[in-house]
Amino acid sequence: ETESIVGGSAEPPGSLFLTPLSPTSMRVITATVFAAAASSGATNLSRNPIRRVVSMLQDMQKKIEAEGKAQEKAFHKFQCYCETNTKELTSAMVEGQAKLDQLGSDIEGAEAARKQTLSDLAGAKEDREEANKAIEDSEEMREKENKDFTSESGELKANIEAMGKAIPA
Repeated sequence: ETESIVGGSAEPPGSLFLTPLSPTSMRVITATVFAAAASSGATNLSRNPIRRVVSMLQDMQKKIEAEGKAQEKAFHKFQCYCETNTKELTSAMVEGQAKLDQLGSDIEGAEAARKQTLSDLAGAKEDREEANKAIEDSEEMREKENKDFTSESGELKANIEAMGKAIPA
């Protein structure tokens, strides 16, 4: 159970038992008593001065208790706000850190994939150059073989023709 502003007394409001007050509360009470006494001078002459002071103190106690309850309510509202925001911020920080870690690993994975792709590209370029060189060599060899075939074929055709003429004769 929380303590009230008036000093945490368990006594009901309006009790004859007074609880210790803070210096600020005492100053407020004293100032109010003097102000009330000065303003009620002519109207309360018929009343007992002690009774007037007791009445003023009781009124002040009621006001202070009401202010204390209002402050306590505001404090609890603020405390709830702080706890809620602290939980939300902590949760957001944890999620942000997890996302940061995930993005860091994603970046590392992307860098590794990029390096692998560059390596594969360099290998593919080398393979393409080797293939182009092999094609050029094959074409040169084909041209040479074709040239040899054409010259040998022409020679063989001439021999066949000569044999064809020589046999019937």
